[in-house]
Amino acid sequence: AKKMSVIVRSTKQLYRDLLRLSFYVGQQNGNQVVLGNLVRDGFRSNMAETDPKRIEALQDDAVRILQNYVILHLHQEEEARKNAGKGAPAPDDPSESRS
Repeated sequence: AKKMSVIVRSTKQLYRDLLRLSFYVGQQNGNQVVLGNLVRDGFRSNMAETDPKRIEALQDDAVRILQNYVILHLHQEEEARKNAGKGAPAPDDPSESRS
């Protein structure tokens, strides 16, 4: 019974984390409601799952989604920082090679 309560608690924490992420991403992309509904629907569709191994697999998938987003977000921020320092070359810049 103790293991099941740990699974339930961590599932709730994961659900909250995914909802927060969906709202954050949604605010940036203008699809906050859609992403929130996707998270809710995904959890609702598996709400009756009782097999601990299946629950763990579902949790692992959700954690992977969070990790992938964080990696993607960090990569995009790094690219934005790199590009911000470069700036566009001036139209008459002789250092720009033309074909």
